[in-house]
Amino acid sequence: MQKFHATLYGYHMPAMGTAVSAYFVGQRLFIDNMPIELHSSQLSVSVGGMEHDELFLNWCDSEETQWALKAASTADIDIIVNSAPAALQSQLSKWHQRHRHHKTLWGLLGAAV
Repeated sequence: MQKFHATLYGYHMPAMGTAVSAYFVGQRLFIDNMPIELHSSQLSVSVGGMEHDELFLNWCDSEETQWALKAASTADIDIIVNSAPAALQSQLSKWHQRHRHHKTLWGLLGAAV
């Protein structure tokens, strides 16, 4: 079990989010010190940030409230990618491809200028 640091966003949470630690065990995601336990089938992966370098794990709870968990750093993204269950790997590989594409695009634009 490898823990990663993240910011949790959701209903009744501070607008800036709450710093948490989380980890995968088998097909489940656990968030320390919170009553949150999610099956990987409940999660979707998305990207954010100006350079599309932020990784989010998103889900809706039983009351249809949307939640998001944003990896705190590149090292934490690596932990997620390496420890996430197989059910999330295809979404994570799409994130990795998008991130690499945007880095290449910015590099080409920088070289052109």
